[in-house]
Amino acid sequence: MSIIRLIFTLLFALVSICAQSQTPRKVSVSHVDGPQLGKYGIVIQSFGVLSNAKAIQKKLNSKGYNATIVKHLNLYRVVAFSSNTLSDLATPYSVIKQSYPDSWCLENENFDSYSINNTISNTPQTTIPVQQTPVNYAQQKTTVPSATQTPSAPVKKMTASLVDKNIPVVNQVERNTFAVVIGNEKYKNEENVPYAENDANVFREYLHKTLGVPEKQIKYVENAGLNDLRIAVRWLKQAMEVCNGQGKAIFYYAGHGIPDEADKTAYLLPTDGIGSDVESAYSLQRLYEELSKMPASRTMVFLDACFSGSKREGGMMASARGVAIKVKPTTPQGNMVVFTAAQSDETAYPLKEQQHGMFTYYLLKMLQNTKGNVTLGELSDYLTTEVKRESFVENNKIQTPSVKVSTALQSSWRSLKLK
Repeated sequence: MSIIRLIFTLLFALVSICAQSQTPRKVSVSHVDGPQLGKYGIVIQSFGVLSNAKAIQKKLNSKGYNATIVKHLNLYRVVAFSSNTLSDLATPYSVIKQSYPDSWCLENENFDSYSINNTISNTPQTTIPVQQTPVNYAQQKTTVPSATQTPSAPVKKMTASLVDKNIPVVNQVERNTFAVVIGNEKYKNEENVPYAENDANVFREYLHKTLGVPEKQIKYVENAGLNDLRIAVRWLKQAMEVCNGQGKAIFYYAGHGIPDEADKTAYLLPTDGIGSDVESAYSLQRLYEELSKMPASRTMVFLDACFSGSKREGGMMASARGVAIKVKPTTPQGNMVVFTAAQSDETAYPLKEQQHGMFTYYLLKMLQNTKGNVTLGELSDYLTTEVKRESFVENNKIQTPSVKVSTALQSSWRSLKLK
């Protein structure tokens, strides 16, 4: 009898969704932040200002939700719950409706393209009422229903990467080594870069645990804008100055790179940048120049990015012309060695089953296998062999990591130790 009552309750709630929201509205949305949207979602509020939407998203997530922000008709819509099946939204909708009477259901017209390129989670998410003017949320109280009030739909989990576990721990402390680690995954104006945040986060762990860099000496930035990049480089320069010429610098970046189609030079693309506007990006030549000015005994640079205009998962960025650009080689200066994920006209691919960029995965794998006791020559040979082979097997295309060395280290770099 209880089962029959439960069935009728769910049916009634489902009918309530259609009645109160005038059936799910079919809308074409673009992903902005949070997990990818399923076929259906519950929108609780919409804003004309992204910062307002993010304020509510943060508040929802603090209550146990996994809220998504999508863009539709120039509005940022906050989605509290999402599922691939409409009936899964019945109970969450009835709970959310009590706190957000203007919430409504959407049907994602882009669901097919999402499902091809992304792992769709059936995890419930959250949403909010239409409001297009900025709001000061520091002064406004918002009541959010606890996530424990609704049953969770099954979550599709991916197995943790082999390199994310069993990270070697050493007792050695590198007091004079400082590092900047940047993972740019979520872009405002371009396609996201799959796994870039995970790349940076796990590389940071290896820096601390395996290479002995103190945590306070690692500047870690997720989804860095242009000013964030500038600040990070300035911090690294200041760190080297206090080491009086004895310091070692490490700069790691995972994210988009872009070419200047006019002069074929390369740029790192901040998350607030535009792929077709190099003025919104950070010149690779400038990066090398800034790092070379540091009074460092050695500078190591790792770039899991490509500069041909292609995306990590293949194809071209929306702002590119559709043809890969072969950028001019940029020569490092000072005491610098630069490892890049691919040649200038190639794509830096992901290794989906390991949830990492292919280049970063094998970089971490070598650190795991050797506990960081590896020469730069050994690391270069390993990366070239493994990435080139894996890329051909997985993508039927070649990705060839490269090493660029400043003139001062040309004759000695292969024998230098990573730590």
